[in-house]
Amino acid sequence: MFLLPLSLVLSILLVVILTGLRDSYNNRYKPHGFDPSAKYSNGTHEFYPITLVLSLDGFHPSLISKEATPFLHELYTLQQPNTSVAPFIVPSFPSQTFPNHWSIVTGKYPSENGIVANWFWDHSLEKQFGPGNIDPELWETASEPIWSTLENAFFADTFKSAAHMWPGCEVQGRTPHFFTAFNDSETLEEKSESIFRNYVDGKRDASERPQLILAYAPQPDAYGHEYGYPAPHTPSFRELLNKIDSYASRVFAALDQRHMRHFTNVVILSDHGMATVPSHNVLLEKEILPDDLRTQHVSHSYLEGPALAIYTPNASHVERQLIKRLERLKIGKNFHVTRNLQQEFGYKLSGERTADIWVLPDVHYAVAHQRRLLGTHGYNNSSPEMRALFIANGPAFTEGYVEPFENVAIHGLLLELAGWKSEPHVGRPSHKIATADTKPQGLLVPLRSPPQDDLALLSRIFGNGSSYNAVFHNETTKLDAVVPEKQQQDFSSLLGEIVGELQAELAEWGSNDK
Repeated sequence: MFLLPLSLVLSILLVVILTGLRDSYNNRYKPHGFDPSAKYSNGTHEFYPITLVLSLDGFHPSLISKEATPFLHELYTLQQPNTSVAPFIVPSFPSQTFPNHWSIVTGKYPSENGIVANWFWDHSLEKQFGPGNIDPELWETASEPIWSTLENAFFADTFKSAAHMWPGCEVQGRTPHFFTAFNDSETLEEKSESIFRNYVDGKRDASERPQLILAYAPQPDAYGHEYGYPAPHTPSFRELLNKIDSYASRVFAALDQRHMRHFTNVVILSDHGMATVPSHNVLLEKEILPDDLRTQHVSHSYLEGPALAIYTPNASHVERQLIKRLERLKIGKNFHVTRNLQQEFGYKLSGERTADIWVLPDVHYAVAHQRRLLGTHGYNNSSPEMRALFIANGPAFTEGYVEPFENVAIHGLLLELAGWKSEPHVGRPSHKIATADTKPQGLLVPLRSPPQDDLALLSRIFGNGSSYNAVFHNETTKLDAVVPEKQQQDFSSLLGEIVGELQAELAEWGSNDK
């Protein structure tokens, strides 16, 4: 009988063992096709797949640039593998924080999901809703959020969700398994640390970790409301953009350090954009709605961003009076009184919560309590200034650009990433906008052609050198140099005066032609 040398036998056994270990490692630790129901390992712990959503309130996609946000620029320009990017997404009307965050987690438009605006009056409950209101009665009739859907579908003992400061996450009786209440003093650096400390790290069983994590950051919106979006950038605005970029970069670095990228999908998004309003484009609320009209015919009114939402039992009379008052005002033609928002925005002015009349300004105009330069949102949701951000990265995504879509479709995407199939949301037809019901090949449709845009308009509003302009319009101009805060304010004031003078001359010219 022929016998192999012992050394050869040992060598063969060693090869077999090492091959098995290699295959086992590849199967357990390396991405080889994403399965939302499988268990994965980072080398020390087992995990179910994780979807991490980072919401940057008020962050317009045109704020991304190579100079100010280098990491987001890498993602937006597809320099990171497994990255899907929409040039922009379209928020729901009204383009405000609370209704849009609730649309994202319910897949329903604000007039359907119960959070109809940032501020509203509930007739049946006789209660007022506003940002930060967590009264369970006001939220009871709001649509079911995705964390409740998934935890009920898979049972909370096998599927858990976490929400870090997400609007609506801290309402008693409707919280996800893990949640962190809103805290406006939390820095972006603290937020990135909290996400991993509270929801990811530690010796936990895979079923004890959340598979869906929603994190909300208010910083860009807060800055925009106070100062607008300065173009060119001021030092404080550039510093903010740097911090936002570092926040996203730290999250990805933390995933890399923990060897979690092969089973974690990250979605970076925003709820709406922002528009700067010079002081001379502001109408005071009392100029439109004087005390006598309010006292006799109006029960409640709210500034909904730049718009005015009015509750009245005498809608026809109030509408006529508002139109008359606007006709007398110098910039009144830039404000529009309406009782029908359904055709254009799919927003029904009927029910217990929606206002009866809206005064909607053109972009860069506003109704306010004070006449000063401000940043705001809440305009026509299809306006370029209101566009929102969408970047997705992870094993479930393929590299490429996708068609712009309405933010209600994100709900279906998150359900799909969790392994849950839902009835698609029936979105309204919209030119070049993909909604969940129009995607037979998936929720994200490959981009067919660059968006048709007024590049000069975008450059005037957000400055030169944005990644959006570079990718979709082949712009080679670098980002504008930073200017001092005072100089930017002087420039905004000068620009406002020039625009005002031109409007006055045009109005006079038009009257002379009649």
